Amino acid sequence: MRPIQNLKFKIQNRAYPVLILSLVLAACAQASREKTYTFSQFAMGTVVEYTLVAPSPEAARTAMRQAHDEMLRVARLLWEEDSLSQIYAFNRAAGPVALDQETVDFLRRTYDYYTVSDGAFDVTIKPVLDLYDFDAEAPAPPSATDLAERLPYVGMDHLRFLPPSTVEKASSGSVALTVGGVAKGYAVDRAVAVLQAHGIAHAIVNAGGDLYCLGANDGNPWVVGIRHPDDPAAILDTLFLANQAVATSGDYQRYFTYEGTRYHHLLDPTTGRPARRARSATVIAPTTEQADALATALFTTGPDGLALLDSLAGVEGMVVDSTGTQHRSQGYDVASTRLEAASQN
Repeated sequence: MRPIQNLKFKIQNRAYPVLILSLVLAACAQASREKTYTFSQFAMGTVVEYTLVAPSPEAARTAMRQAHDEMLRVARLLWEEDSLSQIYAFNRAAGPVALDQETVDFLRRTYDYYTVSDGAFDVTIKPVLDLYDFDAEAPAPPSATDLAERLPYVGMDHLRFLPPSTVEKASSGSVALTVGGVAKGYAVDRAVAVLQAHGIAHAIVNAGGDLYCLGANDGNPWVVGIRHPDDPAAILDTLFLANQAVATSGDYQRYFTYEGTRYHHLLDPTTGRPARRARSATVIAPTTEQADALATALFTTGPDGLALLDSLAGVEGMVVDSTGTQHRSQGYDVASTRLEAASQN
């Protein structure tokens, strides 16, 4: 019998990937009598939940504060909605922009995700995404004319990397970046690194559904439930994770309905319209940044994108297609079975 005693459902802002996190908190004590402590903070437009196993509340709080300070530092660097961030400045610049090396390295990785996904993951989609006003009182999709005007500025080839740490827009000042989702994954990874530096070996950092499971929970994997795309109170699948990240992209996260059709924020970069090959896509990966970027790519490509996951070491995934049918990468079921068995021993 699985040692699941407390099942907590927490639904985040639908603008971000949503997972239902199920943590085994009862009787969670390590051999050194460590206990589990939970904290909630806010960063990058979402609630960040920290679940730490530590020897004392003071040790847990100190580690959490340092980890969250690191997350806020990443936000100040990369969060495009922060007027002081480098991405915000780049989006409004007409010429070359000198950036911190960390920002350049991050943008190079987004280019790598773009390349490996054959353009399915593309942070230059912002000029088109801005045409969708999800917060309007009466939102409507953009016209074909508006899309035709913006689509030419979409594509990572519009970025030019100049030594040592300068990036410029190769074609026009209309090029802009939306990196919030993958930057959030990177921020989670940085927060986890800080926790480890403070001696925390077992924890979960969950930023609005993009999360990393560090270590174990009293010797068992952490338990994470994936929400059903049609029912926020239902679990589509259960994962058992240790030292792994997971992220989900879904059409239920940020959307409006217009004339009976749902328009969500996960756009196909080739058309500028909402991708229609999937309802949700979940990726398990070694880092939260990877999981975040690849979940977006998998949602765009639908089941065809599983071939990409099969080619990547340590990466598995599941996609629910437009008919509600589940499709899984080659090692997804094997990994889930192995971890589930471990949790029962």
